[in-house]
Amino acid sequence: MTAMLASVRNLEEARCVQGCAVDIIDLKDPSAGALGAVSHAVAADIVRDIAGQIPISATIGDLPVDASRIEQAVFNMAKTGVDIIKIGLFDNRIDTAFVNMLDHCRRNRLRIVLVVFADSGPDLPALFASLERAPLYGVMLDTRDKHSGPLTGFMPPREIAAFLDLARQNTFLAGLAGSLRAVDVAELLAMRPDYLGFRGALCESGERTSVLSGQLVACIRKRIPRHGDALPRDLGVG
Repeated sequence: MTAMLASVRNLEEARCVQGCAVDIIDLKDPSAGALGAVSHAVAADIVRDIAGQIPISATIGDLPVDASRIEQAVFNMAKTGVDIIKIGLFDNRIDTAFVNMLDHCRRNRLRIVLVVFADSGPDLPALFASLERAPLYGVMLDTRDKHSGPLTGFMPPREIAAFLDLARQNTFLAGLAGSLRAVDVAELLAMRPDYLGFRGALCESGERTSVLSGQLVACIRKRIPRHGDALPRDLGVG
C-alpha cells in the first residue's frame, strides 16, 4: 500500500489534514526552505493534539551535512515526541561521522528518514552503496528547488523506479515528494512507493507557502487508495 503524507506548518493545518484521513502528518515550515523546521513548541502542540492517532514526522531545517550539528537538531526535535525525523542530504555526501551519527540515533530508538534531492544530481548507486550499513528507517526522494517543477520533471520514471528498488534492497521505507501534483499520482502509485508526500498541491493557488485547503487535501486523498487502517511496516507507530 502507498500512504499519503501531508506537510503542515501549524496545529490548524494538522487538524485539517487529520480530518481528511491522511496517513502521515509531516511538520514543515515551507517559508524557511525545502525542509524548513517548525518551532519545537509548534511540534509539541501538534503531538499533544494528535495524541498518537496518526504518525507524525518532522524536518530539522536546511542544515549543512555536519554530523554534530545535525545530531543536536535531531535530538532536540525528538524531545517534542514526533515519530519520525527527516534529515536533508544537501551535498550528496555520506562520511563516517554521518553514519556514526545515524547509529547513535538508532541506539536511542529514533526513526530517521534521509531526504535525497533529485535536482542536485545524486549518483544513486554510489549513494546507496555508502548507505549500505547506515541504520536508517527510510529514504525520501524530493526536490530542493520548489519553484522549478515536480519531481517527475527532474528524473525520468526509470530513475525514480531505480531509487525505489535500491531502497527496497536496503529494506528502507521509501517515499517520493517534490512539488507533486494530482496528475502525478497515478504514475507514481504504479511504482509502489511506501508513501507520497504533498504540500503545494494541497494549498490554494498551488503555492506551498499559501493557505492549506481541505478541499485540495481531500482531492489528493481520493486518488490514493486506502487499504484499511494499516500503515506500511508499522509506519511511525510505537
